Amino acid sequence: FQAEDGIRDSVASRGLGDVYKRQDVTPKMARDVIEACRERNIDCIVAPYEADAQLAYLQLNGIADFVISEDSDLTLFGCEKILFKMDKQGNGTLYEKEFLPQCLGNRALNFDFKKFRYMCIMAGCDYLPSLYGIGLGKALKFWGKVTQPSLELALPKIPSYLKMNQVKVTEEYIRGFIQANLTFLYQIVYDPRGRRMRPLNEYDQEVESINLSFAGDVITDEQQAFDFVIGNLNISGKRLEKVSYFVPEEAKSLVQSPYGKRANHQSIWCAAEAGDKGSLAAKESAKNANWEINVFRARRNDKENDPMSSNVREKQRNV
Repeated sequence: FQAEDGIRDSVASRGLGDVYKRQDVTPKMARDVIEACRERNIDCIVAPYEADAQLAYLQLNGIADFVISEDSDLTLFGCEKILFKMDKQGNGTLYEKEFLPQCLGNRALNFDFKKFRYMCIMAGCDYLPSLYGIGLGKALKFWGKVTQPSLELALPKIPSYLKMNQVKVTEEYIRGFIQANLTFLYQIVYDPRGRRMRPLNEYDQEVESINLSFAGDVITDEQQAFDFVIGNLNISGKRLEKVSYFVPEEAKSLVQSPYGKRANHQSIWCAAEAGDKGSLAAKESAKNANWEINVFRARRNDKENDPMSSNVREKQRNV
């Protein structure tokens, strides 16, 4: 299941009916995948918004060793290790954030990761289309020249710095750029250890007074949030109803799953780090409830066949 809508669309357009129809994936198919993963002891997280941000959070916090993806936007969320173009034999291209300056050559002296993120946003990303005629090359050239830290003051200089007087940098584009940047920094994810929704990175003082609803809203009720991410809710439509009562701590361990060999690792939901707080939230999940939830994103984590002992299988926002 791949959704190209989501946060960049308005709240009113976040229903999933058109997404499922367009991708030929039904809610039942997604539900069947979740159930099959449970039987094989493969953890599933239904990400509050984009799976990219959720995967980045898992990797950055040591829950996943690396992410397998075809989506380069994962780099902008700060993910440190990404395996691109993985084949059936497990071979692929490993991106490691620490070596990024080597790709920039001499330009690395004028670049930090913040400028790298700006460059990629300017070249076009999920949350903002690029200006006409501007790709990675011109974006790299522009941010290599910029010394102004303020985006509001730097972006209007695009036409003059690139000698492209035909390019118009509107106020709408500047607002969109700033929102895209903040979304890559503070999109809402789920912390499986703390059992709560939170931003990808902690808010700093500069953004505490900004309305960041475009980057997602937190479900403050811990039980509602847990039921959402564990996959106990219906994943079609705007109102998600209870469709299963899965409690990881009470799940029966099958000797053999009809879907294949069971993974023998400990579930992240049963890890000691979750503590009594998470256990209580899980046991309360048997209560019936309907909640207004806007967006479904799913992530699947399969450690069984990973040569490094942890494998996050993901193709952008797929179940």
